[in-house]
Amino acid sequence: MLPPPPSPDGPVSPPNPATLRVGNDVVDLEWVRDRLATPEREARFLRRILSDEEQAAFSALDRQERATRAWVSWAAKEAAFKIHTKLLGAPPVFRPAGYTARLDGPPASDDRFAPLTVAVAWSGPHPDGSGREVPFAARLTGWSGDRFLHLAGVGAPAPLPGILEAQLETGVEWIEDPDLPPSPGTLD
Repeated sequence: MLPPPPSPDGPVSPPNPATLRVGNDVVDLEWVRDRLATPEREARFLRRILSDEEQAAFSALDRQERATRAWVSWAAKEAAFKIHTKLLGAPPVFRPAGYTARLDGPPASDDRFAPLTVAVAWSGPHPDGSGREVPFAARLTGWSGDRFLHLAGVGAPAPLPGILEAQLETGVEWIEDPDLPPSPGTLD
């Protein structure tokens, strides 16, 4: 788990587990592949979910990688939004393009699994109508394969006023049963 940000007042104690909030999203890539089958559908989906910064980065990718990364971005934003909503106590309007997701490293492109780490950022007015800006940042972790991807994060009220942070470590465990065929991916 990432350490909490430094505090000007000295060390920060870990968050109280009672205040933690979880965000989680799983995408079945086999089911969604056809959803971006035409260039028109892909362009519409990307405009709807990507920030301007992400749109610029995605334009240099080939079609297959663009589709995979689009679903990583979607899952990261969905999981981050779930944390964000719980931390604020009232949901902001979910506009995926208002969140920016940055993937550390490529997702898996074959039948193996790859660890994922995605940073998600958002800044906007608090939904209470006060007009005050509330920045939010989440670091989500998970796994991707050619059939699914999974991202999750945990958030707690941040020790620094006005900033919400979220982080989590995830893992995949295989339970091998000698009576079943081997699992489709490996983690070696």
